[in-house]
Amino acid sequence: MEKYLSVPEFAEKLGITRIAVFKKIKKGILPAIKIGKNWVIEERLTKEYFNLKSERKNKKTTKHAQKPFNTETSEYKKRTESNKEIENMGWD
Repeated sequence: MEKYLSVPEFAEKLGITRIAVFKKIKKGILPAIKIGKNWVIEERLTKEYFNLKSERKNKKTTKHAQKPFNTETSEYKKRTESNKEIENMGWD
């Protein structure tokens, strides 16, 4: 038999606000069942939500990870040369 959590209980377990849970339900990200005026969520979804969240986090860090700064690029050389020219003008 499945165990269900209310929205406030689910939010507390995840460490997010009730409003955030309601938004996820409304967007269809989080499956929930409406009983009268209240929404309930299967307890097993807390683990699935954590797994999904960690997968997204890993994708973001690997996808948007910065490449090391390459000092051999022509853009870097242009900038350093123009900075040297400005320094030589004596405007300091």
